[in-house]
Amino acid sequence: MGFREVAHRLFEQIKLLLLRLEQGGRDKGVLRYDVTDYAFCRRVEPKLSDLLFELPSNEEWKEAILSASWPALGYQWCWREQGDWHLAPDTEKYWPKDFFGDISYRAGNPFGDVRVAWEPSRLQQLVALGLLAGDKNYRERAVILFERLLLSWLEANPPYRGIHYISAMECALRLISVCHAVDLMRPYLRQPVAIWQGVVSLVDSHASLIVHRLSLHSSAGNHTIAECAGLIYAGVLFPELAGAARWLKTGKELLEQEAQRQFLEDGGGVEQAFGYHLFITDLCNLSARLLAAHDLSSPRLEGIVDSACDFLAEFFSEEWLLPSIGDSDDGYALSPYLRISHRRADKFLRVKTFTESGYSLLRDKDVASRSIIFDHGCLGMPPSYGHGHSDCLSVTWREQGEMLLIDPGTFTYTGDERWRRYFRGATAHNTVSVNRLDQAMQQSAFMWSEPFEARKIEVSEAFAGYTVLLACHSGYQALGVVHYRALIYSEAGVLSVWDRLLHDPLNNDKRELSLWWHVSGEVSANAGDNQFSLLGRLGTQLQLRFSGGKLVTHVANEEQGLGWDAPQYGVKRPITTIEVCHSGNTTHEFLSHIGSDLRQMNPEQEQVVEQIIIKLRLLTG
Repeated sequence: MGFREVAHRLFEQIKLLLLRLEQGGRDKGVLRYDVTDYAFCRRVEPKLSDLLFELPSNEEWKEAILSASWPALGYQWCWREQGDWHLAPDTEKYWPKDFFGDISYRAGNPFGDVRVAWEPSRLQQLVALGLLAGDKNYRERAVILFERLLLSWLEANPPYRGIHYISAMECALRLISVCHAVDLMRPYLRQPVAIWQGVVSLVDSHASLIVHRLSLHSSAGNHTIAECAGLIYAGVLFPELAGAARWLKTGKELLEQEAQRQFLEDGGGVEQAFGYHLFITDLCNLSARLLAAHDLSSPRLEGIVDSACDFLAEFFSEEWLLPSIGDSDDGYALSPYLRISHRRADKFLRVKTFTESGYSLLRDKDVASRSIIFDHGCLGMPPSYGHGHSDCLSVTWREQGEMLLIDPGTFTYTGDERWRRYFRGATAHNTVSVNRLDQAMQQSAFMWSEPFEARKIEVSEAFAGYTVLLACHSGYQALGVVHYRALIYSEAGVLSVWDRLLHDPLNNDKRELSLWWHVSGEVSANAGDNQFSLLGRLGTQLQLRFSGGKLVTHVANEEQGLGWDAPQYGVKRPITTIEVCHSGNTTHEFLSHIGSDLRQMNPEQEQVVEQIIIKLRLLTG
């Protein structure tokens, strides 16, 4: 930690002390403002630009929103009274309402996973109510509930009391969602003075906190992007507030700087986490649009957003889902239904590689819905690599609207530490582990050390009818092992995955090698031929055949923490995990064949694959 970061941390502690003295343990309530002083409050028509949303059309969803019932990540949450804003949905305990700096919230606290409790207080459900209010059939209920929710939150959360002020990012996201929601609601408000006083109070208190608690230095990441966006909204929309000029200047300058660092040249994200990449893309997109609408355009930011949207377009499914690679807490910049960063890509290229991000996409012209992702990227954003997973050289397979070879997701951040370690570890990904260790060292819930190096190796020789991708990583080099993996895809639609664990001849230690495949759906084994058949949840079929070790399957194994998937944050469900294991102290190889029907792979094709592997051995030493 350098001198500037040490100074920053000390200043944070001083500011924390001042905030504690300022609030003095007393309930300050909602500050009173003359709303006629603020142009944003005086307008009759919406001030913010129209955004593209894609709301569910079913009545069940609308009724849930209008009943103040919506998910808090993997848990159900329903607003009933003031105390609900401090209820832990995962444990049903109540978080304290003390000064935010005095609350124990990290892993091991007695209340629950704070990320789950934060979700309803992002107030993004207010945006959905604002959109529903545009339909006269739902307007009255939407407006009444909107006003009750917002005023209830303000009364229950005076500055700076309770868990909802711990994170500057949470304050920023809440600020942004309230501004958009009230802008949508402004023509229909029944209590305009009370609502606008509350909005100005929230913006002032939140922005004042954010600007002094920015995530900087080793903490800089997606939090910083969100905090900058919050400052930009406060500074642009409420220029009459005393701190507005500083908020806008700080937010804009730092956002441009961080966007340059966090978005890669090919449009991908340095954090190696797709959920967070959409999150920061939306935040930058929202900020760029707001700045442009007020003659404060940032061409550099707009160019970065455009490139990121092109990158994401390659990975979106038909249902606008992204791969669950890297961490994801299922959070959104404004709403899960926001579509400003969503595009459709031309997906006719058979293979597309994003060199800086470290991903290759395989597609099949005969099976348009098939998407195979090969992850050959780095661990994540240095120096802590907080949202990266030990997933180097992993492979996922999506077809007919469902994941078949899956990345099991995230599950938790500050909940059970054992599950946090598992879901971001090597054994939870479709790759190879050595001694069941990770490719880097997990130091804490958001910190890795000893990061691996990964590289894609160019295969200059062309193999007629076959696409060949080769990569390696150094994560097990300290153990005397280098992992090489090749993907060999045939015109017949069969994927052959060749793993070579190159052993240092000077190291005679015995190693436990495990090849992992995590599959979703119903799995049946064909006795004696090392082959499995998979029937996906939507009826898609896949066959898998392995060689190179003993086969073991794991389903919902609590003791070893194997055979689990986290389809969303806070939820885990049983799946089948296939392990192919081998013990030895020499160079070893695994070979997996995967396809809809492996009978399509005749002996001649198997011979071609073997010839390709012989040539790949020469490349890998």
